[in-house]
Amino acid sequence: MSPLFRALLIAASLAFATAAPALAQDLSAEDRATVSARFETLHDKVVGGDMSAAMDMLPPGVIDAMAARYGVTPEQAREAAREVAAQVMSGVEVTEYRVDVDGAEVKRTPDGTRTYLIVPLHMTMRMPGLTAKAYSPTLAFEVDGVWYMMNVEEAEQAAVLREVYPEFRDVGFPKGTMEIVED
Repeated sequence: MSPLFRALLIAASLAFATAAPALAQDLSAEDRATVSARFETLHDKVVGGDMSAAMDMLPPGVIDAMAARYGVTPEQAREAAREVAAQVMSGVEVTEYRVDVDGAEVKRTPDGTRTYLIVPLHMTMRMPGLTAKAYSPTLAFEVDGVWYMMNVEEAEQAAVLREVYPEFRDVGFPKGTMEIVED
């Protein structure tokens, strides 16, 4: 074997070994169907005007951390988050809510302990005087047999996730986009 070929083979092997945890993993058809059903439930509620339904999809550890931070019970934290979401989104009409579970990136945390998905979510919202088109890569992962999802674009959201699910500590999350379209 030539020294150059050997060096290339070693370099390729090292690159693959360090990238392996983040490479696509298999997701069973049952899990994919479960994730799709969870997003369908959320879709129906959001398009029906209930943006607060997204709070029901948050992982329990995130809710527990919010509750501890504010000195309330997890249910009180969830209800407060629902109320804030309802207030923030009042007067907003969701005209498109599209999720691509089949196009989701299936990954594994660097420590190899958890499979997760980055699911493309496209939403168009109409507000008085303007329309906004948003793309949000949404994190989905399983906790005790239930698939949860959350937006981790904001640093604070990602920090809470990493605090309670430390296996995500070294995971970089993609950023979303928002485009304002004049009415």
